[in-house]
Amino acid sequence: MVLFIPIFFILVNALNILSYPQNNTLKIIYILYPFIPRLLNIIPFVVMILIFTSVYKFLPNVKVKFQHALLAGVLAGVAFQFFQMLYLSGQLWITRYNAIYGTFAAIPLMLLWIQLSWFITLIGAEVSYAAQNVRKFSFEKETRNISRRYRDFFTLMIASVIIRRFADELPPYTADQLSEKCKVPSRLTHDILDVLMEVNIISTTPIPEDELVMAFQPAVD
Repeated sequence: MVLFIPIFFILVNALNILSYPQNNTLKIIYILYPFIPRLLNIIPFVVMILIFTSVYKFLPNVKVKFQHALLAGVLAGVAFQFFQMLYLSGQLWITRYNAIYGTFAAIPLMLLWIQLSWFITLIGAEVSYAAQNVRKFSFEKETRNISRRYRDFFTLMIASVIIRRFADELPPYTADQLSEKCKVPSRLTHDILDVLMEVNIISTTPIPEDELVMAFQPAVD
């Protein structure tokens, strides 16, 4: 899928150039088919949204839910396409204003556009992560101030659930499933699981559905 992304970028750039009404042939098509200009304006946005959604869905080394990748893809795709249209308009305006100096101005504009493109891409990745892990930030302040007594209680609870699951010969729980099962905040659950793994009480194993998602089982039987 990633191999087709450059092809999609070339397609979007071509559609952006065609969307400008300088082409006489395109003007004739405008008259004959009034809906074509709208399609030419909408298709680049759709293509960019699909590209960014695919990037946020398949590139991370963790499982990303489609709805969270789509949310980030829509925001990043629309922003990318909007600023790309501004960039192309600026390039065309500078070239028409002065053909000689416009060539020199194209270099800093291109560097600025590259930096802005990466900024939009990284912001989209942050949105995707925040949307998928919003529960991990719930009760963050309370989790930091939890007493040792309650932390030990939750640790024993989570460990007992993992052991009981293993004894019953059932598929092991993931961190999110343990958090929901024990009614413990997600961040505290991850902290407890890290401690249990450090002392070799539990170990990780990939779930059958997705090898990127880890479940937890006793380190020894």
